This record gives sequence, C-alpha cells and structure tokens, in this order.
Amino acid sequence: MERARAALLLGALVSTALFGTVYAILPAAVALLVPAGLLLRSSPRVGTAVWLSYRSLVDSIAALWFTLASALIEWLGGTRVVVRGNGASPVPPDERVSLLICNHHCRLDWMYLWCFCARLAICRRLKIALKAPLKKVPFFGWAMQAFFFVFLTRGDKESDLSRLRRNLEHCMAAGPMALLIFPEGTDLSPTNLAVSHKHAASHGLPQYSHVLHPRTAGFVSCVLTLGDRLDAVYDLTITYENHPSVAASSDPRPAEGHLIAGTPPRGVHVFAERFERSQLPSAEPALKQWLVERWAMKEAALGRPSSSSQALAEDEHVRDGMRSEYRCSLAVGALSFLLFLWGLSRSIYAWVYLLAGCALFVIITWAGGLDNFELWLCAPARNKKVDLL
Repeated sequence: MERARAALLLGALVSTALFGTVYAILPAAVALLVPAGLLLRSSPRVGTAVWLSYRSLVDSIAALWFTLASALIEWLGGTRVVVRGNGASPVPPDERVSLLICNHHCRLDWMYLWCFCARLAICRRLKIALKAPLKKVPFFGWAMQAFFFVFLTRGDKESDLSRLRRNLEHCMAAGPMALLIFPEGTDLSPTNLAVSHKHAASHGLPQYSHVLHPRTAGFVSCVLTLGDRLDAVYDLTITYENHPSVAASSDPRPAEGHLIAGTPPRGVHVFAERFERSQLPSAEPALKQWLVERWAMKEAALGRPSSSSQALAEDEHVRDGMRSEYRCSLAVGALSFLLFLWGLSRSIYAWVYLLAGCALFVIITWAGGLDNFELWLCAPARNKKVDLL
C-alpha cells in the first residue's frame, strides 16, 4: 500500500510538472517574455508592462503548483507538517520582501518547506537558492528556471554572490519576493559533518552534531543588497519524525529513495522565528555574528531531548493544516490534468507539441536556462536604468 501511494505521489508530481512547464510556462514565455524583451528595446514602458504580465502569470502557476505539491505531499504521501513559532502565521499585508534561512538537514528540506510557504501564503513569491545541477532536472528544473530560482555553483564564491545580487534586484522589480537560502551550503550528511568537524577544529570553533557551521557570505550579501527594502527575516529550524522502517538505519535522514520506497517521514516540524529588519544589525561583521549565534542556538535546541507533541502543546502559534487551500489546488490541478489527458487522447498534434516543447526546454537549458534568457532580454532596461516598476 505504501509503495502504491508513493508511485501515485511521484507520478502526480512529475506529470503536473510536465504539464505546467510545457503547456503553461512555455506558451507564456513565447507569447509574453519574448515580445517583452523586444519591446524593452524600443518602448520600455510597454515592454515593462508585458514583462510584468509574464512574471505575474508564471508566479501564479508557481503558487498553484507549490500548493498542489504540498497537498500531495501531506495528504497522499502521509507526511504531517506542523509549523509553530511567531513566524507561523501568514505574512502581514504590507510585507513585500522577506528572507528565509533554514538549517539543511537533508536534500529534501526545500521540498517540505513548500508546505511551510503554503501556510504563510508566500508560494507565489517564493524563490530558492539551490545547487546548479538541479537546473537540468527534466520538468522540475525547467519550472525552477521560470520561477527564477537562484542556481549556485558552490565552486566560485564571487560568481555566486554576483549572481545572487543580480537575481535579487531582478526579482524585486517584479513584485513581492521571499527568498529561501540554506546558509550551511550543503546537507547534514555524515561526510559533510566530518568535513565540518575538521573545519571547526582547525579554526577553533565548537564541533556541532545537529547542524553545520553556516557560511555567512550569502546571508550577508542578501541582507545588504536588499537594504531597506527587506521587511523581515524568518529563521527556520526543521526537524523530522522518520518512518519506522528507516529510523534505525545508519543514516535515517529523509532521502529520494525513501520517497520511492514509500517510507517518507511521518512528520515534519518547522519552528519559525520572525525578525523585523530593524531587529537585525546593519554592519557586515555584526550580521555575520548574528547568523553564527542563531546557528549556535539551533545546535543547542536540536541537541535537547524533547517531545514534539509537548513542544506543540506549549506553543500558542501553531499552523497544522491547509484544508480549504489544498482542496482548491487539488480541484484545479485535477481539472487541468484531465484536460491535458483529453487533449493527448484526441489529437496527434498534442503529442507533437509535447515532444517539441520538451526538446525546446532541453535546448534552452543547454543554452543557459530560461532564467538567464529572461535576464538577457531585460538587460537593455537595466543598462538604461529603466525603472521596471
């Protein structure tokens, strides 16, 4: 039964990602993004309006798909997600730009944090900083390019920081934004933990067991680049209740293989603390120290044995469900997918378009990705200092 549910979950995620990229995002790029790039060179105001229409449409697709995926993860996958803390409520109406930082326990953290973003109603504005190879993953990577995720090589620090700053400026011109970053830079695997211990020993730092020492450059660059436009920082701490069949293994952390085998985590707990920009220091050294201290607090908190149910009972800010939002996303997703299947069953041209669309995305990805294509199209507006807002 668990394997059947896993197959349905993965099948639904893959098929909806395929449908969304080829039948929704690709037409939007052809009909709006390309004309916007041409118009920005001759009529900046008109071009800006067309570009904003493209971004609004793609962001709406992102909101629907992330909410749909969250519903599938929780209801079909059987993973209960609970968010607590003073950052567990939907964002204030006047909050436009926020920065989310989180410990990187496993490679699937960013996927389960979709559920957190759904509870805060920020799926539409969500951007995530990820490793560059994920950009090339079929369907999902193509969608991430359109959603304007930040892809980092982790090999060239200055290049990554430059890309991060450039993407932040571009996204803020399009509207509200919430950027999720993992300051540790990589997940808490035994190998990475050993490397972290070696680094700590050579630099006179304490050895952590539940988190890795954070890399401060990306966080500091984000805060300084956003400046007064940054409304809030959300400090997230994610923990898991592992599936009984993997809890006793040498590395029980959630992984892709667990999803395929039908043994995802039984529960995901996110503790969210919200900080106004005014609560953060302004100087670069103080920002670095603030982040280091937050991670020291995470290590101490994660090292304390405690009952999740007790912790939830003691916290007054708890969000444990998205019933109406999930039902709506499932209804829209199911209807769209049925129309997709109906089209494939009725016309050979639908199959031709599907294959051609996939081939085009492969070419676009090989050429640098839809995100870089968008940046290139909008370059004249940036070079002429045209206000994209």
